Amino acid sequence: MKQNIRPSRYRSAGLRCAPVLAVLFFAAGCSEEPAVKFGLLVPVDRTAAETGAENGAQLALRAADRAGEGNSPQFQLSILKTSPSEVKRRMEEAAAHGVIGFVTADSTIAAGGGIFSIGATPEMQALALASFARSELHRSRALVISASTSSLPAEVRRFREAFSAAGGISVDFAASGDLGDMQAVHSLLARTGADVVFMPAPDMRILGAIRSASGGGPPIPVLGTNRWLESAVSETASAAAADPLSDTYVSAAWTQGTAGPRSPFFVAYRAAFGSSPDLAAALSYDAVSALATAAADAPHRTGAEVRKALAGLGVFRGATGVIQFGDSGVTGRTLLILRREHGAYVLDERIEPQGIHDFGEVDAFMNGNSEAGNRTQAGTEAARRL
Repeated sequence: MKQNIRPSRYRSAGLRCAPVLAVLFFAAGCSEEPAVKFGLLVPVDRTAAETGAENGAQLALRAADRAGEGNSPQFQLSILKTSPSEVKRRMEEAAAHGVIGFVTADSTIAAGGGIFSIGATPEMQALALASFARSELHRSRALVISASTSSLPAEVRRFREAFSAAGGISVDFAASGDLGDMQAVHSLLARTGADVVFMPAPDMRILGAIRSASGGGPPIPVLGTNRWLESAVSETASAAAADPLSDTYVSAAWTQGTAGPRSPFFVAYRAAFGSSPDLAAALSYDAVSALATAAADAPHRTGAEVRKALAGLGVFRGATGVIQFGDSGVTGRTLLILRREHGAYVLDERIEPQGIHDFGEVDAFMNGNSEAGNRTQAGTEAARRL
């Protein structure tokens, strides 16, 4: 498997032209038709993410330009703000050779055809959380509580499968709406003997009932996806005298609070824009950096070749960690498990994609610390790989 160069060593900048799909950035005014057209994905529900995505993309282009050899291909790149179900259609309407960025559903990625999501999909997060619950928290009986049981969400199915495959027991699956009061939650916990709860999205009523069921003893760990970070619940809880989110665990691809302030990306971003990068900036930086690397590997710099080269990148090390590219898109990435302590989420564990062994090097690149290492435990490595 080919190892990819770091952003500071990219051979080609690649993106000279700008206009297309939605928000225009980079220099306009190219008269010739660019040979390669790509969309940069930003979820439709994140208006504030556009600025970060634009800044992150521009920073990646500058880094690639500085390392270029003067033979960059012509690109047409623009932010494509859309919902997961619309990605394929929008790409076809724009006659784009592919799209790269972050969407939030594996079903979109399964549509194939040049869609590369470098973010943490719900299914990836569920797999990581199930592995973490077994290998690090040593829990054996998992209860899943979701918004509805009418249709089985993909992340719920993936969590239950992964938890069982790791030797645990998925004891039950309940809809939060069916748990009318605190006593109903207490009865469910007592009946199932659950020692960990997976709740993909936050529900403070259910969380409060789970906490009260401990009777003053150690609380039952509650696991959630990055939707806990994206909701207003986290900020509201931080202002409370007693943090109701204490000892909850959530997964994420990257957070500003856990990023190393001495990492090359963090330092460069603050120098360029005078502020700290957000998730959109970090993921867009990695997306465009990966695209520039793929362009440098494409012999004739055509759209089809760049798309093929992107699928063939294999292991790519970016500002947000390791990203694995393959024919079906992005097949795995570094995921963070965060624990709530003293009103904030802090890094508890980092889980790497399958086949990644040089954890120390990855950690040093992400955090700017050559001596930092990744926490691993003997005998659990296979269970902790995505």
